[in-house]
Amino acid sequence: MESVSVHFKLSEKEFMDGARLLAFPNAAAKARVAVSFTLYAVGVLFILLALNAPLFTSTVVGTALLAAVVFLFYHARVTLARRSYRGDQRFRHGITLTFTDDHVQVQSRDVDSKLGWKMYTDVLEGPDSYVLVYGRDMRMMTIVPKRAFKSRQQERAFRGLLATHFDRNLSAHQLADGAAAEADYQPTTLQPPDWR
Repeated sequence: MESVSVHFKLSEKEFMDGARLLAFPNAAAKARVAVSFTLYAVGVLFILLALNAPLFTSTVVGTALLAAVVFLFYHARVTLARRSYRGDQRFRHGITLTFTDDHVQVQSRDVDSKLGWKMYTDVLEGPDSYVLVYGRDMRMMTIVPKRAFKSRQQERAFRGLLATHFDRNLSAHQLADGAAAEADYQPTTLQPPDWR
């Protein structure tokens, strides 16, 4: 299989999108967070009511505690990720990623390393990027923006490498092999069908 090499400078928005995709890879993960916050709020309300606190006081205290938990969650997910991007020198310069059948090579001004595909535990696809996940307990990522590919053919070759190394289908944002077929599609007639 041919190697795929891409060069790009990762923007803060792309990093934040990748971090969001890593934290919430699907709708079920988002639903779990929403349900957790809701159950937390209801639990606090019931505890306060069980302690014979007035309903108004229980609601205010429960809402304040829920707001504090949401703020801490936001801080952990957004503010710390943004600070991580801004503090990491690797993102100030361009990165070259070369994907071969044997390894992934990462090259930048300060880094030149090869990682075996077995280091990566998962691949996620968003509308604008691929996120290669490595680690199980402390998950980290390599972000590959889709804009870095020079052509659809190069992106298809990359997806072919992903397919050989991961046992899962990519998301609904797939590069549709049918997209090229659709672009080349010529209808047999330009007349609408007769629906009578």
